[in-house]
Amino acid sequence: MRRFPDQLSSAARFILGPLEDAIRDGRSSGVLPLGDPERGPWIVHHLAGAAMAHAFATRVGPSVDDIAAEVTGFVLRALGSIDS
Repeated sequence: MRRFPDQLSSAARFILGPLEDAIRDGRSSGVLPLGDPERGPWIVHHLAGAAMAHAFATRVGPSVDDIAAEVTGFVLRALGSIDS
């Protein structure tokens, strides 16, 4: 990954850009009052990636869908959503 940092950064923007927009919109609307649109996307990206990497590496435990639901719920609570 260190061989192509510019390419990886560009590719990450496809994921992080919409997430940044969603957090910014959620914060503006009051749905995600604790959301930080600058730092939040990277944290969410790394948390989700680590959870999925662990699931794929161990092949035991919750399903990918269950892990995605758990990470989503955790992130929504961390961003201050009361509806999560």
